[in-house]
Order: sequence, then C-alpha cells, then structure tokens
Amino acid sequence: MVTPPVGSGVRGSTRAKRDTVAADPSIATTKASLDAVDCRSPVTAPVDAANVACVIAPANARSARASTVTTKAPGTLEALMRESGFKAPPGFRATVRTIELSADRTRILRETIVHYKPASAAWKPASTVKLYAAVAALERAKELGFSPDVEVTFHYKKRAYTTTLRELVTKSLGPSRNAEHNLLVQLVGYDRLNAAFFSPAKGFEGSAIRFAYSGDKSTRLWNDLGGPNRLNRSPPITLRERGRQVRLEGENGEASGTCRGAVCTSLRDLSECLRRVMLHEKLPPNERFALDNASLALLRQTLSLGGSRGRSTVKPLAEGIGREGVKLYHKPGEAQGWFSNNIFIELPGSSSVYVVTLAAQVKKKKTGELEEAARIIGELIDDGEI
Repeated sequence: MVTPPVGSGVRGSTRAKRDTVAADPSIATTKASLDAVDCRSPVTAPVDAANVACVIAPANARSARASTVTTKAPGTLEALMRESGFKAPPGFRATVRTIELSADRTRILRETIVHYKPASAAWKPASTVKLYAAVAALERAKELGFSPDVEVTFHYKKRAYTTTLRELVTKSLGPSRNAEHNLLVQLVGYDRLNAAFFSPAKGFEGSAIRFAYSGDKSTRLWNDLGGPNRLNRSPPITLRERGRQVRLEGENGEASGTCRGAVCTSLRDLSECLRRVMLHEKLPPNERFALDNASLALLRQTLSLGGSRGRSTVKPLAEGIGREGVKLYHKPGEAQGWFSNNIFIELPGSSSVYVVTLAAQVKKKKTGELEEAARIIGELIDDGEI
C-alpha cells in the first residue's frame, strides 16, 4: 500500500485558515449545523438542510449485517472546505465516505457520505474506470471455474495473443496500460459488462464502458492485434488452466443505455466499487462481488501500489491526515485535461476507514489546486469533521 511521508510543515496552514475564515458569517457553518441527524426521526429544531449529514443507522447488530447503511449529506463537504479558504479549480468534485467498523472490524456499523458537487456534470473519468473491468473479468473467470492465473488467448484475425488474467489485471491497474484494459472488457463481454455488471445489484447507478482506450505505449499492441475502436466486438477467446479449457465465441454486443461517451460513470459509482473490493468480507453476501480470496488479494495488492500519476493526491492527503502508518489504495486517471483519483484509506488505531474520490480539470498537469483539496480533506478526516 502507499504510505507517503508525513510532516511536510504545511499541515497547520489550512486548519488555522479554517478557524479564521469561519468568523466570516457569509461562509461560516456552525458545528451544530453540521451535526448528523437520524433521517427517520422527526426533527424538532430548525436545521439547514444543505449542511446536515443525514445518517440512517442500524437499529441493532442484526440489521447491520442484513443491509448496508445508507447516508446523504448535501453541502457539508463544500462548506467545510470553503471554511479552509479552498477555491475550487474548474470542474472540481469530491465524495468522501466515512465507514465506521465494529470493534472486531468484522462488520460495518454506519456510513456517512459527504459530497462537493460541481456546477456541471461534464467530466472525463479516464483510467479510474479500469477497476470496473478488472473486477468484472475476475468475476467472469471465477464463474467459468478459473483462477486469476488462467491463461487467456484472444484469437484475432490478424494473430492470436496469449497472456494471463493476472497479467492483464496487474498491467491495467498498475501502469494503467490501455491495451490490457481493452482486453479485460472483451474477456468480460460487452453485453455482460454493460447490462449485467453495471447494474443496481452490483452497486452501480449509471456506468458504462463503450469504446477502447488508446494513446499510450500499449496502443501499438492493440493496433497490431486489430483491436476495434468500439468494444462491442470481441474475438473468440480461449481460457486454459491445469489441463482444462473453455472457449468463448466472439460476439457483437448490443447493450445500449443513456451513455453516449467512450465511458460514463460517477464519483458515487467509483466509490462504491472500491468500497466493495476493500470491505468484501465485512459486507452482507448480497453486496459482495463474486470474487474469491485470490482475486481480492490480486486487486488489493495492485491498488496498494497505485501509480505515479496518483501520488500528487495521495501524498498531500496523507500529509493532511498527519499520522504515521496511513495505508492508501488507489486507482488514478488522467485524460484530456482531467485528473481523478479513487482512494481507500486505513488509519492506524482507528475503527473507521474512508473512501475519497475526487476530480478536477488541471492545466498542463499542474495539480496544485487538487493537491490542496486532498490536503484539506486529509485534515478534515484527522479532525473527525467528516
């Protein structure tokens, strides 16, 4: 996992600024207005709906095991970050989940979700969505009776290409190679991915992957194979492991939806997917991906390495938290002037874990404003304000 150094000397600046700026009544948010209320109980005192975190907590341990806690918190994160003097870069958006675990860390007690909503829905999630294809491909292999070490051969018209599922997942999530991501989508199958995997049953509300990714060094491999621009077409595929073989016929997918871009997703879907990967054992069975221990270990190990692109947010996030031994798992993305990261956080000695998902437009890869956002979010986490 990524464990960036702490103690950069910047830590106190935004926290002090938050105390000062809060004195301005035009942007101040009182502690009382940020307190969580049970949304199922009648509210007897006036509250500012834009700054209240509505928490639906389980009535008892049995109900906590039976269903996941749902939460809403419109406006809270934006108000807190503004109190720190934060000026949002173009398109900035963020979602932070605080997930409180039981003392034995075997189940989720409750979750609080806060959002920083952008002025426009336009966004380029880039490589963050590669986690989706990796999870779906590992599910597909398990369903067919194979492990992550299964050998996979793609029978293109130009030539066959043989690799392993483990290599595809590692290269797609680690160095974030586009060709391996495209191959994972084809292994899953276009219709299976966009109609069955991207469904409410799997925790998704509005995601799709339609077109191949290109533009990096791996594009040469994709072009050499004759890989299509639209991923609804896939070649015959053979899976082999320990003397057993299964052949999947090529397909022309027809799944359609409201997505009109190369990919569509939301911070909410990214956060939910990472939550399910990292907290699999603590979730009720109906909320778990169909993954075995080997698949979970592969995903978590690869996410723990992250990528060099994502360090511009994970490092300041850890500095904002300011504790030794912080563990971070993440999948960043960068494309067409947008930078995003999806981060799972474990704090030493804490019963809570966090998922921070954020994105913004950056100029010429200058991520200073996004670094500042990550640092402020880290401080808010450390202070227990989110």
